[in-house]
Amino acid sequence: MTDITFSTRDEFDRKPIAEKIYTLLKSPIEVSPLVIDGGWGTGKTEFCKKLISLIETEEQEKKSKIECVYIDAFKADHANAPLMTVIAAIAEKFSASKQKTLIEKAGPALRHFSKLVLKGGLSYLVKQDVGEVVDDFDAEVNKAGAKIIDKAVDRALKDHINAEKNLSTLQEALRELSKENPLIVFIDELDRCRPNFAVDMLELIKHTLEVEGIQFVFVNNMNQMRASVRHCYGSDVDAQRYLDKFVKFTIGLPQITDSTKPFTSHVSKLHCRQLLKEGGLELNSHDSTIAIGKFLDRLIDVKNLSLREIETVVRHIQIYNTLTRQGKLPSGHFFTDYFAITGIVAYSVRPELAEGIYNDKIDIQSFFDFVSFNNNYESGPGERLPDPVEILCFCVSDEALDASGNRALMDKYRLKGQKREMFKIKANQSFEGSWAFDETWRRKIIADAIGTLKLASG
Repeated sequence: MTDITFSTRDEFDRKPIAEKIYTLLKSPIEVSPLVIDGGWGTGKTEFCKKLISLIETEEQEKKSKIECVYIDAFKADHANAPLMTVIAAIAEKFSASKQKTLIEKAGPALRHFSKLVLKGGLSYLVKQDVGEVVDDFDAEVNKAGAKIIDKAVDRALKDHINAEKNLSTLQEALRELSKENPLIVFIDELDRCRPNFAVDMLELIKHTLEVEGIQFVFVNNMNQMRASVRHCYGSDVDAQRYLDKFVKFTIGLPQITDSTKPFTSHVSKLHCRQLLKEGGLELNSHDSTIAIGKFLDRLIDVKNLSLREIETVVRHIQIYNTLTRQGKLPSGHFFTDYFAITGIVAYSVRPELAEGIYNDKIDIQSFFDFVSFNNNYESGPGERLPDPVEILCFCVSDEALDASGNRALMDKYRLKGQKREMFKIKANQSFEGSWAFDETWRRKIIADAIGTLKLASG
């Protein structure tokens, strides 16, 4: 179904995890429905497609018959027909004759669920229009209401009587199909769906589609699924206990590829390095690229940036490189690049902070929080060179406080006396040879980088 395989790319060393999932799905242990859990932007969909490719390849080599079905639930959300979505995806895996048999047997159940959806929609429309109906609405309902209600009740009773029979027929048809070809149905992106659709899909599979020979794997963010449950059933409901009724086993997609090297093997760090290398910004070639790497590593550690957020940051670095008139990063000056990267990352993941910096209205505490600085300058006169984050925060806050003239903020954030003088000396030394040697211009490096991305900086 896909050209994305572990053979072509496995930079996060996730193939062993996929092999273990495959082993579990083949085992007699009841692990279905199984959840592959991960935050947004952590590579779940790519992992899912690689897992499917692995299973299909293994099954083909062993001449086995397990069929994998992939469903993008978000694409089906608008149809509001979870049963139809699943049955249609399963049917596509079989020959025309088997499709016809399945559709014939599934038809009554599908019609039953479609009626429920239509009735729900009609009820919603009636509720929406109540405020606009004419004054004699009640009188009109009384004239025709009895007949309408009688017919509706009669139809509802007949539907209810037939529902169990229809569902049993559908389940038997699925059971027959999966005797020859066991199915693993992967349902992706459920966490991005409307809460009602997501919960309906869970309940449908639990109460209708759990039949021998079919296993389900959900690929989603369980935090968001818990939020969907609370949306549907109220904030007081124990969302995890509710989900436990539908899920047999959960696998958290790891963000560390080597547990013995947690500080260097975070998947986002590896992804960042690869993207920077592909963009001509290979790390560890000189000080400026080390500055980029160290700053991004720090943010990944403290902010747990996702793969998608890293892609956004690197894309913005590339855009900056294309647009800037100062020459692309790295410029060759460690601190100049360090400050510019700060602006680019802020624009990428904290746009409200970036806007404040650009408009020279820096919220100092928000800036400290962004770079995870605790306002505790440990260095003193004659001690070690302040680290880049300390220099960054000193320059930004000191310049911003000078510009604001706010005495209360100065008392709270400004270094005083000998320590401040030492930091000024160290900062000046750090910027020697840079156009930003003037100590009143250093925060402008950050603002200029943001302005470039806003297409506003010349």
